[in-house]
Amino acid sequence: MKKIGISFFIFFAVVFSTMAKENKPILFPTFSLLKMDSVSYLTNKDIKDSVNTVFVNFSPTCDHCQRTIRNILDNISKFNNTQFVLSSFDEFGLVQKFYFEYGLNSFSTVFIGQEYDFQLTKQLQFSSFPCLVIFDANKKWIKKLEQETTAKTLLKVLKIKEK
Repeated sequence: MKKIGISFFIFFAVVFSTMAKENKPILFPTFSLLKMDSVSYLTNKDIKDSVNTVFVNFSPTCDHCQRTIRNILDNISKFNNTQFVLSSFDEFGLVQKFYFEYGLNSFSTVFIGQEYDFQLTKQLQFSSFPCLVIFDANKKWIKKLEQETTAKTLLKVLKIKEK
């Protein structure tokens, strides 16, 4: 009986700590990501003010990540006033290949870089592939999505009406 009580205590402690972590606002990060030219860096200074920002932690080889990013790109015209920052700590060559395969250089509101120091992951508490952390135009945290996501879901979180 004592073991059951301890098990319930541990279970509820884990559940409540997870809920507390999810509800705790995340501050807009400071970061430096290696750009696909392999010599320059994407930093906060490259991010526009007064627009929504969606940070996406991804792995180029993850099917869930690929579907999420493809769905966003297929609907990119619906994301008015929104920019995307894609980061991966996978091997640079894989990230670069993903960049070219998905034609990310043709999207002015999509930025991508390799995370080399895990500072962005620590600040945004990335915990899955994909993991999206969403901020409003005032750089206030809105929500964290820790799973494959559709453009429709993301538009709803950002309160952008579909046309």
